[in-house]
Amino acid sequence: VATRNTALTCLAAAISIWLIPSWFGRRSQRLALQKRNEYERALPEMLSVIVLAVQAGATFDTAFEAYVTRFTSALAQQSKAAYELYISQVVSRNDALDGLAREVDSELFYHFVATVKRALYLGSPLGIALENQLRDIREYREEKIKEEIAKKPVQILLPLGVFILPGMLILLLGPILMEVMQGIRMRKVINNILGGIMKSIKYYRAEMQNLI
Repeated sequence: VATRNTALTCLAAAISIWLIPSWFGRRSQRLALQKRNEYERALPEMLSVIVLAVQAGATFDTAFEAYVTRFTSALAQQSKAAYELYISQVVSRNDALDGLAREVDSELFYHFVATVKRALYLGSPLGIALENQLRDIREYREEKIKEEIAKKPVQILLPLGVFILPGMLILLLGPILMEVMQGIRMRKVINNILGGIMKSIKYYRAEMQNLI
């Protein structure tokens, strides 16, 4: 018994060692994806503010400051930390933007940072470049929303198949199964009665033959 308990304990420990890291890994991936999606949803808002400010004659730093001081999204908070780093000359602007891009970890944001750095370095119109990127991001978000809507029927089928259909099958097939089970029980009862009668007949036959 002790050996069997030890084996079961070792098996449970091995399963736990295999399952727990896998569960935490999936959870961390899910949280990272949710965080990235939250940043990407706020990105058009950031670009809109910066584009409007730059087109009105503001510099990128002034436009960036207007965004980080007037908005409270997760992206705005991360951007504010990056802005304070380079405005206080702790790091360069490019390094701060690169660090922000790594934190956001989105291809859309990497493209935004690359566009800003290139425009500032070359002296090209930043407003036009960001306006074009803003249009591309909105189109990308629209396509993503359409894809998510298209996946909804498939996602609905899963709970339908797991929770609703079994209940419907039980309601439909339950009475039939009850009748079948009752029929099986009745046949068993009848067979037992007939078996008892046949045994009794054989017994009386044997007794009569003994008497003769």
